[in-house]
Amino acid sequence: MKKDILASRLTSRISFRNPVRTSDFAGGFTVSWVNIGTVWAEVLPYSPAQASKEIMENGKINNKKKYKITIRYKDNLTQSMSICYQDEMLNIRSLSDPTGRKEQLDIIAESGVAL
Repeated sequence: MKKDILASRLTSRISFRNPVRTSDFAGGFTVSWVNIGTVWAEVLPYSPAQASKEIMENGKINNKKKYKITIRYKDNLTQSMSICYQDEMLNIRSLSDPTGRKEQLDIIAESGVAL
């Protein structure tokens, strides 16, 4: 029954991306992002007071946004991956299974920072 209730909240599409390092043949590497899957999700501001926070970095204003994302449980996700949501890349800050039953996964993600 819980899964049906959760399904009605999953109204946004997000994609998970994995970093892939490729040699540039000059002793360095480049990082590209490979899409590993797209799922339905509930995407909410992490905290109304903290959802969008402007900070000064190198003399420029950087607008960070935090989100709480809920999806059906997946066991192949890590914090080294990123999320694409509405053409915006998000860093995964934390992954948690709130009930321990492997039904859903809560993700805290942040935009406006280097990946």
